[in-house]
Amino acid sequence: MSERPHPLPPEAQALARWTVLLMGWVWLGAQGQRLGWSIASGVVPVVLWWSVRLLATGSPWLRRWPTQAPRILGMATAAVSLLVAAWPGVGHTGLLGLAVVWGLWSALLESRSGHGRCGRRWSGWPPLLAAGLTALGTVAPWPTPVTASVSAAVLLLAAGLSPTGPCQEPPRRAVLHPGAALPASAMGLMMGSLWLGNVWCNAAGWSTAELVGWHLGLMALLPAFTRADLIPRHLPTAATVRLPLVLLCVGSGVLIAGTQAKHGIAGMVLLALAWAVHTGRYHHAAPSWPALVWTGPVLLLAVGLTSPTQGPQSLQWAYGVLGVLALLVTLKNGLADAPQASPPSTWKDAS
Repeated sequence: MSERPHPLPPEAQALARWTVLLMGWVWLGAQGQRLGWSIASGVVPVVLWWSVRLLATGSPWLRRWPTQAPRILGMATAAVSLLVAAWPGVGHTGLLGLAVVWGLWSALLESRSGHGRCGRRWSGWPPLLAAGLTALGTVAPWPTPVTASVSAAVLLLAAGLSPTGPCQEPPRRAVLHPGAALPASAMGLMMGSLWLGNVWCNAAGWSTAELVGWHLGLMALLPAFTRADLIPRHLPTAATVRLPLVLLCVGSGVLIAGTQAKHGIAGMVLLALAWAVHTGRYHHAAPSWPALVWTGPVLLLAVGLTSPTQGPQSLQWAYGVLGVLALLVTLKNGLADAPQASPPSTWKDAS
C-alpha cells in the first residue's frame, strides 16, 4: 500500500500558493500580450483564470477531489505553460485551456488550505519569497525566450509537487463581505492590467522589470506589514470593516484626480493597502451583495475592450467604478451589523 505524502509545513504550503497566485497574474498576462490578441487587449486569459478561481474556490464538488489532484493539476499547468510559451502552434486556444486548468489548481489549493484547524495564519515571508521567485521566472534577463519559459515551468512544477493535506471543514465560498470583495477586485484589477500599464508606462520611462517589481511589491509587502498589529484590536468591528472601503474610495479618487506619476503611485498604494488590511487581519462572513464578487473580472474585461481607444483613461474609469461602489456599500449597509472579524489563514482574498 502506497503511503500518502506528508503535507509540508503551513509556511511552505503558503509559499506554493502565493507562487501559483502571483505567477498567474504575471505570466498569463504576459502570454496574452505576447500573442497579440485583438480581443480585449490580451487580458482574456487572466479574466478566465480569475473567474474560474472565484467560481470554484470553496465549492463542495472541488473539495471532494482526491488527495493527488493538486499535484496532477500542478504538473499539467507546468507542462502546458511550457508548450504555450515554446510552441506557437498552441496559440490562443491552448492559453485559454491553460487558464482554466490553472484556475482550478489555484482554487483547489485554496480549498485544501482551509481555516482554523486545517491551517493557520500565514507568516509574512511566503509572499515576499514568492514575489522574488515570480520575478525571477518571468522578467529576469534570461538569454533566450525558451530559457525563460523553462524557468517559469520549473517554478510552477515545484509548486505543483508540494503536497497538501485534505481539509475536513465545511466548504466556504471564495469572496465574502463587500469589505473584502471590492478591495480584492481593486487589487486584481491592478495586477490584471499590469501588461497594459507596461505599454503606457514604457512611454514614460519605466522599464518592464521596474513595473512588474512595483506590482509584485505592492501585493507581497503590504500584507506582511499589516500583520504587525498596526490597527488596534479594540476598535469597533464596524470601523475595522469600513477601513478597506475608505482606503478604496480615497485611492480611487487619487487615481482619477490626475495622470501624473505621483497620482498613480499614491493611488495604487492606497488600493493595495485596502486589500492588504483585509487579507492580513480580517475575515468576514455572509455577503450582502453577492454580485460584487464578479466586479473585478468584469471591469478587467471592460478595460481590455476599451483600452485601444481610451488608453489609460479606461483603467481610471474602472477604478472610479470601484470607488463609487465602495461608497455605496458603506452608505447603504452602514456595516453596523457586520459580523465579528477574525484573522484569515489563507491568501484567497488576494483575488
